[in-house]
Amino acid sequence: GGMQQKWANAYDEALRVPMVVKGPGIAASVDGIEIPTSHVDLIPTLLGLVGADVEAAAAALGANHTEVRPLPGRDLSDVLTGTTAPAGVAAPVYFMTEDDVTRGVKQRNLLTGEPFDAIDALTCIESVVAPLPTGPDGAPELWKLNHYHEGLRAWHADRGATSPNDRGLDADPEWELHNLTADPEERTNLEASATDAKRSMQAILESERDTKRLLPS
Repeated sequence: GGMQQKWANAYDEALRVPMVVKGPGIAASVDGIEIPTSHVDLIPTLLGLVGADVEAAAAALGANHTEVRPLPGRDLSDVLTGTTAPAGVAAPVYFMTEDDVTRGVKQRNLLTGEPFDAIDALTCIESVVAPLPTGPDGAPELWKLNHYHEGLRAWHADRGATSPNDRGLDADPEWELHNLTADPEERTNLEASATDAKRSMQAILESERDTKRLLPS
């Protein structure tokens, strides 16, 4: 697509990147994987392709590190080698960004030189992509939920939050809900009309956040 925007954006046109994998053991029959994947799947998959013992590596790291967390991504090496069908490893994808370039910035009036605060807007986003059985006869369709918020760092600093998952601190969030199967260009926000899908996606978002958005303990 033609979108050239980096900040405050979770649209597929700007985020999705095709990836080509080639090498010994990669099945020639694997000519395309349509399930959603994430960059966090890269390390587990590469370790799987070279036959690394992930548990042994974690134990070795634990000898001189205070904390070793399980890798949040999926090992998709069996999909690439053709021993597992892509549908067998389908799972939600979680995305977040708090890359807010306006935070802490004061702008100046071009005529007077007087400073003024940057525009106050919800520039932090977390999103989840997952299939729901909303198609004909319950067929799966791919949905995306975007949650616009003021940022977990702001919650911590301003309200004394003790956890990034303290949802009671989320003041006036905004939501976007898209059926990616029916609307791949994300032109129609179904947040107000597809309430059942929104509730399902919010539950998935909570679960994915708890699993993948981790802080040192």
